Amino acid sequence: MFLEISPELAAERGIQDGTLVRLTSPFGNVKVKCLITDRVKGKEVYLPMNDSGEAAINLLTGSHADKDTDTPAYKETSAKMEILKHDGISPLPKINHRNGNPQPQIGVQVHKKWARKDYIFPGDAVKRGMGHNG
Repeated sequence: MFLEISPELAAERGIQDGTLVRLTSPFGNVKVKCLITDRVKGKEVYLPMNDSGEAAINLLTGSHADKDTDTPAYKETSAKMEILKHDGISPLPKINHRNGNPQPQIGVQVHKKWARKDYIFPGDAVKRGMGHNG
């Protein structure tokens, strides 16, 4: 997992790929390595939502939600960023497509997933009592 940080903010704070930071919000804190990217702009950062460990964004967020949609307000979370270690190894694997070797796939190709012997359709999992609430 890594924190995506804009080139502008990285230059301002002396951050490079692999710098270890701590993000602290009113709800908690996480430690995560930085990745400088133009995918975010200005003084914003982006922490992906697919980590369940030490860098899980849920450790930073509260339970407030949009009043109209009841969607969690993840993108409104403010946090203080503290540099823990300047030097580090880039958290982006060398084989990642962002490093200049894209391997595009045509379409979603979900039919390949459905054809696997171990695949269970979500509706079937619920009927069998295998769902998250089941």
